[in-house]
Amino acid sequence: IKELIKNINGIIFQGGDAYTQEEIELVKYTYKLDIPTLGICQGMQIMGIATAGEIYNVKNHNKKNIQEVHEVILKKDTKIYEIIKKEKIKVNSRHNYAIKNTTLNISGYTKDNIIEVIEDKNKKFFIGIEWHPESLNNNDTKKIFDYFVNKAKEIKNDTKRNTKNNQRKNN
Repeated sequence: IKELIKNINGIIFQGGDAYTQEEIELVKYTYKLDIPTLGICQGMQIMGIATAGEIYNVKNHNKKNIQEVHEVILKKDTKIYEIIKKEKIKVNSRHNYAIKNTTLNISGYTKDNIIEVIEDKNKKFFIGIEWHPESLNNNDTKKIFDYFVNKAKEIKNDTKRNTKNNQRKNN
């Protein structure tokens, strides 16, 4: 699988009910190679575990089928703030677990101090978000996907450029 990962431009680790050690290793690998990576809900939790974090059970954060459950406070001077350009956004919430003790930057949280966004702003795109942006109908979450796709396109364009340059050198 690592050979396949080398050839992708970006990856999304999605939500779910269970994760594997292989997923944790893949997150470590995408981090090492600086492949644009977006973690959603459990995907964010996997990112946290892969970076020396832990998960723990939380209460009152699993509110299925509600568009805007609570606010997330975004820290300035973070990539997520650069993308969304707001200090607070409304999100949904469908998780029973949260992360703690990650080595990544904590760039968004709730009023009750649940970590909602983690990132490494020194990477092209390495962001985990606890909510489900694919289920929200607002511009804030569209901006996250657009930014992620643009970073993946940059990887693709860089790869094409490097391939052409290598072909010229070999001719």
